[in-house]
Amino acid sequence: MLYLPYNLRRCHVFAQNLKYLRIKHGFDQQQFASKIHRSVSTISEWESGKYTPKAGILADIAHIFNVRLDDMMNIDLSKVSDAAPSTKLVELTTSEESHIHTIRQLTPDRQTKVYKFATSQLDEQNEPDEEDADDDNVIDIITGRATAAGSPINGDDQDGLATMERVSVTDIPHGTDEIVTVDGDSMEPYYPKYSQIFVHWQDTIEDGELAVVHVCDEGVTFKQIYLDDDEKKIILHSLNDKYDDREFEADEIHIIGKVLN
Repeated sequence: MLYLPYNLRRCHVFAQNLKYLRIKHGFDQQQFASKIHRSVSTISEWESGKYTPKAGILADIAHIFNVRLDDMMNIDLSKVSDAAPSTKLVELTTSEESHIHTIRQLTPDRQTKVYKFATSQLDEQNEPDEEDADDDNVIDIITGRATAAGSPINGDDQDGLATMERVSVTDIPHGTDEIVTVDGDSMEPYYPKYSQIFVHWQDTIEDGELAVVHVCDEGVTFKQIYLDDDEKKIILHSLNDKYDDREFEADEIHIIGKVLN
């Protein structure tokens, strides 16, 4: 079997389809030449496969016959059902017709440049947006505030430092509501000064868990919590041995959240 080079095959397919569609729509060569504003000899050369029109004229021809240009250049339309949706072309808008008119006035090399640029734009448009694709794995979370790991600090002052940041859910523990910076050394060596802790907001805590708490009349601090239910006391324990435990009445401590890391 003889295989034609790609460009010659396209030219041959176009020539066959042009003649088929012209006859199907009831045009003789003279009538079609008048409609497309070309000479009869030009139509004859197109149908013989001698050469194909420029891109803008090809688009006009496809529009006249209400077929896709890509189909006209690559598919034997005589073998395609009239009802096949792939051979139907949506009516051009005024803007699209204007674009075609502009392209027709370009030289062939400039038409090729327009085609290549349009193709690259289409490829770029069809590429999945990495940021959008990752949206399901990204959340907005509060950051910027600090908690003491030593003497409590003023929580009201910290509220003004809060900001929202987009983070990957794979980078934080499940349930994190806020990322807080440790300001102090009382939780060393496990939580050095300026390290970050991940806090889940809740107002209760289990015995021995780590939590960020508000101490009445003092401020916010990060400690290990021990509960003395009999005495109704709460003990704030520092992981750094140089700090003593501190004991408070239960109503003097407000639990802000549990530390997850």
